[in-house]
Amino acid sequence: MREWSQGCGSRVRDIVTLLRGADIPLDYGLVAGQLYAWQWPDGPAAVRREWGRSFHARLKSDSDSDSCDAGSNPPAAMDDKDAS
Repeated sequence: MREWSQGCGSRVRDIVTLLRGADIPLDYGLVAGQLYAWQWPDGPAAVRREWGRSFHARLKSDSDSDSCDAGSNPPAAMDDKDAS
């Protein structure tokens, strides 16, 4: 368990550094809760399920907003010179 926590700590620090460099916000409370849950039996599987659901929910909401944006902006009218 000690080896896992040392390796995990290093990776979490690396991820935080990368996210900060890209100005991507991080919910530290959520990450702390997930790291805590990870150490229990079935914890890794539960956390991975949570990550997967979150990822797919974000993909779905992004694609929904893209389709709404495309439908709300009608194409520009063609000028007479464009029609030829």
